[in-house]
This record gives sequence, structure tokens and C-alpha cells, in this order.
Amino acid sequence: MDDNKTLKEIALERLAKREALQDVELIDLSDEGRSAANSAAADIPSVQIEKIIEPDSAPMARDVKPVEIPITKPDADKGKEGGNTGIGRFVLAAILMGGTFLVVLGVLVYVLFRDYTITMNMGDGTTPAVIHYNANSHGIALGIPEREGYRFIGWTGSNGDEPQRDIIISAGTIGNRYYMANWTDDVVVYCEDWLIDTDGNRIKDISKLVDDYLGNDEIEKTHQPIERELYCKIGESISPSRWGDDISYKAYSDQFMYVDSSEDTTVMKDGQVVYRYFYVVLDVNISVDDEPVASDPEIGTFTLKVNGDTVASDTDDFCKGIPYAAEYEICDITPGENYVYTGPESITGTMTDIRENLVLEFASK
Repeated sequence: MDDNKTLKEIALERLAKREALQDVELIDLSDEGRSAANSAAADIPSVQIEKIIEPDSAPMARDVKPVEIPITKPDADKGKEGGNTGIGRFVLAAILMGGTFLVVLGVLVYVLFRDYTITMNMGDGTTPAVIHYNANSHGIALGIPEREGYRFIGWTGSNGDEPQRDIIISAGTIGNRYYMANWTDDVVVYCEDWLIDTDGNRIKDISKLVDDYLGNDEIEKTHQPIERELYCKIGESISPSRWGDDISYKAYSDQFMYVDSSEDTTVMKDGQVVYRYFYVVLDVNISVDDEPVASDPEIGTFTLKVNGDTVASDTDDFCKGIPYAAEYEICDITPGENYVYTGPESITGTMTDIRENLVLEFASK
């Protein structure tokens, strides 16, 4: 300390340093500058200044009353003009956040409404097909392409390496997509079973009903389930009989009986179909005294006509296939010597697509 300075001069000098620090624009300082300013403020102690009087009029020591002059650190949140820089920071942050939101919104709008492409390479040397779409497009099905002499296996590419036949680009999808068609020269021939009418017209596909019957392990049957798909080459000749041609009752179903098939077919394309044809079962039984019994000519006989033509005469049993929509008549019902027939004189009806079970009722004499 300079011995030539009075206490008043020392106090006023320190006070000037404090005010100079308060004038510092802290918001303009770097982190290091702000730290240094705060440190400098911390180094200025509070000063106790006695009431300064001239030496000639100095009172006794007991009359001296200390006066506290607080020395405080500058407020880092206050600017040069006394404004609160915290508000400025808040406004700046809001502007930055608002800008970010607008940028994100712009990106989203761009992504959602821009066009993307779906490129489909048919794998046959032709120019790939290109479809344009965006996120708002409805589901787009790639479809099943056709190529002469080949069978389409599926698409690979954006969906992975495992071929998939049914590809749908769902709504909301974005991004360019690429697909390659995959082929094989092993084409497929299908066999279908159909119920037919008298004229041979296909009426109803019964393939599933036949498959369900053959696949029922609780039923005793002659044949096992068939594999309806056959792989072969273009130009091969395929006979439907390779899927079976057994005309016996319950060979393939207890509802229908096999009667014929389509002609041998030369395979010309993938997915070609051959047919087996079936009639509906008509089963005629007898009963005696309201109890079902085995057929016996000594109990009774009958004649069956289909569309006016006699198909069975003086028979005691009938269980065969009848064409769909055919008109049938059971007539000439003749009881045995020890029985009487108690039913109607004749029974008529029209064949539907459901098995028909009829019972001729006899009674003991």
C-alpha cells in the first residue's frame, strides 16, 4: 500500500474499480472472459470507511461510526444498459426452435409429397417398367407377370432375396424401390374335380370337398390325398387319369362318384388345368318294420329311371352317381311274398349338389 495515500483516497480508488467492473458487457465475453471478470469482482473486498474528517477536527476514536459500503459481483445476466439478457436468450432460443420446426416441417412435406419410383425388371431382357408413387398413393400391387414358356416364381429386390409372388406397396411407403422378376421353365399343371350335369357342363368345383374326405384319417378309404399340382415342361402331354380314375363308391368321396375326365392335354402355358368329373350319389335303401335292413330281393325290388331312361330294373339296391339336375323316378316297387310295401307308389325328385338318400319302407305280413 502506498503510504502517501489517505484512507479516503484508497476507498475511492477501490470504489472506482468496482464501478468499472459493473460497466463490463458480460454477454459479449467468452466463457473465459466471464470467469475472469467474476474472479476479479471476487477479489475486491467490502470496505469499511470511517467518516472522513479533516485531521484538525478529528474527534475521539469512540465517536467514529463505521459505514458499510457493499462491494458486489456484477450480475452476469445484466447487460450494459441494465436489461436482462435472460429474456434475450429465451427469445433467441424460441427463434432457433421455431426455425428447427420449420426445417423439420419442410423436410416432412418434401418426403411425403415428393415422387418416388418403383422399378420392375421383368428378367427377360426388356426395358424395366417404372411406376411413380408417393406416400399418399393407395396400395400398389405389382401383380403376377406372364412369360411364355416360363412360370413366375416371385419378386426379389427391395423385399429381400426370397421370391414373393404377391407384393403390395402399401400407402405411407416412401423411397425408391426395385424389383426383379424370377422365372423357371418348370410350369405347373393343376387338376380340379368338378360336379357335372347330364350334358357334361361343369357345375361346381368340389376339389376341396374331395381333399377334405381323403384327408380325414377317421374314414376308411381306398386312396390317399392327392397332390393337385404337377410340375412339367412346356409341350408335355398330361392325362388327368394320373390323379386317379376309380369309379367305385367312396373312392374319392362319400358324396360324389368319379365318372370321367377331360382329354389328355398338351401343356402350353403355366397354370394349365385338367379336370376330373363327378356325379352326385343317389343311394336307395329299404327298411322293414321301420328298421333299416340289408337289401334283399325277397323283401322287395324296384326300377329306377333317370331323365326318363331306365338305369336299373327289378333291383333291390342302388348306390351310384346321378348327374346334377337330373330327374329321377323310383317305380314298379314290388314287395316279396312275406312283405307288403307301405310307401308311395313311386318316388320322384331332382338331383342337387348334395347326396340323396332314399328309403323304401316295407312291413312284415
